[in-house]
Amino acid sequence: LTTVRCLLFTVMTEEIERKLRGFDKESCDTQKRYAESIEEKAEEEPEDMIEYVPMIEPYIDVCEPQIGTEPTDDLLSAVGNVAKEYPEEVLPLSPALKRRLDESVEKDGLDNAVGASFALGMVANEYPNVAENSISRFVELTKLDNKYVSNNAMALLADLSAEYPDELVEYLRRCSAGLDSEDNYMRYNSLTLIARVAKEYPDEVEDKIGVDRIEGMLDADEAIPREKACWALMYLGERATESVSRLKKVSEEDGSERVRKVAKKAVYHIESEDKDWRVE
Repeated sequence: LTTVRCLLFTVMTEEIERKLRGFDKESCDTQKRYAESIEEKAEEEPEDMIEYVPMIEPYIDVCEPQIGTEPTDDLLSAVGNVAKEYPEEVLPLSPALKRRLDESVEKDGLDNAVGASFALGMVANEYPNVAENSISRFVELTKLDNKYVSNNAMALLADLSAEYPDELVEYLRRCSAGLDSEDNYMRYNSLTLIARVAKEYPDEVEDKIGVDRIEGMLDADEAIPREKACWALMYLGERATESVSRLKKVSEEDGSERVRKVAKKAVYHIESEDKDWRVE
């Protein structure tokens, strides 16, 4: 059985290499079919695609002559799926991914923006420095109507906020627009960013977003935005004193054990920081 598996693996990998080596010489339909099969392979078994990432680069980089518009998004998704598990293997492609993203946005087609932002986000999650100089670009992407692009951009900004709150504090108002989204993913990432910036700049968060607005997210249908709202209120400290009674209720009644624990932690932190709550 082990021998059979090894033979199948060899055949499959040789097939991928064959497709990529002659990729630019195939018709658009064949390129599309090849790219779809490569994406499927990367999603199912990303470890088997690692060695082929450098071979994909010429077909996603706008500076390369082999570029093909039709299958590019499938190849970008393949790279993103590898980066999700092995970001270090895709790190060298970061410049190409940024060029592809920039061109897609500037042409207003957004054909490849979803795949490029996804792949770059997976790399930046582990290596945030690759996207540090593109923060303003990703802030602009959160404004787009394409929810996949805007969601990927906000997710990437949320990741970057852990390392670069100084750079993101000036974009708080823009990023807080995600709180009004009907998309749970967008609200979650927006709150993640706000909570992380609040840890370092609580006054800015209070001024540009407001305690009431963050407290309102405790009513979110999903548990994750409620949890992130608790974290943000905790980092606001005594500025969120008026939210303590609500947080206490959440700590006792919320349906999520995780949310209850974070709400309890927030209450303790706010009460400890606010001198009015202390017994002198």
